[in-house]
Parts: sequence; structure tokens; C-alpha cells
Amino acid sequence: MIVVVLVNWNGHHDTVECLEALMRLDTPTSEFRVIVSDNDSAPGSIEHIVGWCEDRVEVDRSGSAWSGLPKERRHRHDHRVIDLGAPGSFADAPLVTILRNGANLGFAGGNNTAIRLALTDPTVEAVWLLNNDTICRPDALDRLSERMRAEPDLGMLGSTLVYYDDPTKVQGLGGWFDGRKGMGDHIGKFTDLDALPSREAVEHEMTYVIGASMLVSRRFLEEVGLMEESYFLYFEETDWSERNAGRFRIGWEPASIVWHKEGGSIGTSLRHRASNTSLYFLNRNLLHFTRTYYPRSMPMIAVRILARAVRFLVRRDIDGARVVIRAGRDYLLGR
Repeated sequence: MIVVVLVNWNGHHDTVECLEALMRLDTPTSEFRVIVSDNDSAPGSIEHIVGWCEDRVEVDRSGSAWSGLPKERRHRHDHRVIDLGAPGSFADAPLVTILRNGANLGFAGGNNTAIRLALTDPTVEAVWLLNNDTICRPDALDRLSERMRAEPDLGMLGSTLVYYDDPTKVQGLGGWFDGRKGMGDHIGKFTDLDALPSREAVEHEMTYVIGASMLVSRRFLEEVGLMEESYFLYFEETDWSERNAGRFRIGWEPASIVWHKEGGSIGTSLRHRASNTSLYFLNRNLLHFTRTYYPRSMPMIAVRILARAVRFLVRRDIDGARVVIRAGRDYLLGR
């Protein structure tokens, strides 16, 4: 059994589109379940998702990424809504469970509540953490699970992430990050989908699986632990890989195709200026990650963040400069 986890925070339109695509998976319903982990969204968000479950909400499928997907659903989406901490096992769960967390726990916290619930079912062998602003090809989960079952030393496995609004261009195949220098990037970004590099080349370079789509084995979760919640947003997958410390391999499955709206959840972008929320947590958590694992690099990283603020000033983006400076100040003051 694989459990698919979507974190929702006021993103119900994206979430139901993602669910709509999941209902077209080739994977039999006997082999997967879905948990929508809601981080205390505004009134109406959960109701919208329930409306979709009850066939009262139509999904916009006009995006170009939908052109290659089946027109009809393969699965019926029976559902339930439960509160965090509700008694009982996940073993008898319907296809879709909406988990109300009661607070905004962040990306890591929202995933962790769903993971804990999923692991109450001993038949669950892995969880697929999938951003709610994605849609997947029908064979995306099968390609991931087949690879992980064939290579049990794999602890985390990522997909080929493609731009939702440009389905021929790659957003990322995996990530690399040099903690000592505080520098990293997505591997393969902006390349053509029909010209992917070899799996071996990507896996040789990658140091973490991109969090928009990652299959994580039960063994990894039990031995390495869940996501680190102190980040709240960003660097969780980088931290996970650092904590893994070579116990499990990480990998990329080329045939698992996922289209991503690029920061639809919170405003991240590889092509445009990130939102203020993204800027804040990217810079704050760079300091947090560095202090945790590479404390000798803290002075260099602090200077780099200051230089980033100066670049915003040069571009006359006063708001961006203030956000970066506030992120650094808040972290150093323990806020």
C-alpha cells in the first residue's frame, strides 16, 4: 500500500485538480490511498474539497498539461473527514481522507501528521509526498513504486518535474546543495522533456529529492525519522538528506512525470522573483540549515545573505531587501 499525501492551505482549487488527476492513476485502488492534510485553511476550503468528493464541484481541466491525460476517472473517490488525533487505524480508510490539523503546521508539520496517520496501517510500505499544485501522469506512481520495490536500498525517490504551463520543459529532476557554500540548484531545469540526461548522471549529482514529488519508504521514515518541523517551509528535504547520512540511497525515476505549477502553493519560482513569504523562509532557513550542519560556514552565509539584500536595493526592490534582512535578523535573534 502507498499513501499519497497532499498538504492543503487555502489551495483548494489546486488540491481538487491534483485529486482529479490522481483518480486517473493506473494504480489499482487496492494499492493506494490519499490523505489531504489541511493546515487550518480559511472557511470554505475543506468544504470545496468535500464538494469535489461528492461530485458537486467541477475541476478546471483547461491547462495544456491535461491534454495527454484520460478524459474519464478510473476510480471512485469515497471519502471521510477526520480531526487530528481522532482514534482508530488507517487500515480501514476510504480512498480519500481529509485530515483537519486545526492549525497551520507548515509544509513539514502538515506532511508529518499525515505520515503518522498512514503508518498506523502496517501494510503501508511508502508514502508519496506530492505538492497539491501538481498533476501527475497516470503511470507516475507505478513507475516510482516499481523502482523502489526493485531496489530496496532506495529510501527516497523523485519524479521528473515539468512545468504545468509548458509541458515540454523540465523544472527539475533532482537537487544538489553544497552546505559549506550555501549554494544549490535544481538539476536539469529548463531542458526539453524529450532530451533528459541519463539516470546515472543525475543520481551522481543529486544530493536531495525535490519535495514537490518524493516517494519515501517506510524503512526510511522509521530509521531516519519524519520531516524536521522547525523549518516550517523550505529546506526540509535538504535536511532529510543530511540526516540520512548515506543510510539509504536517494534517486530519480525518469518515467514518473509530474507537472508542477511552480510555487502555486506559496509563490516560489525559478523563473521570476519569489514571493515575500518564499524569500523570508528561504533565507531564514539557509541560516538554520547552516548553523545545524555547517556552523563554520555561518559567517560566509551571513555575508551572502547581506549581499543578496544589497542586490535587491540596487534593483530598487526595497521590499525584497527588507524581507531578506528581516529573515536574517529574526533567525539570529531566535524568532
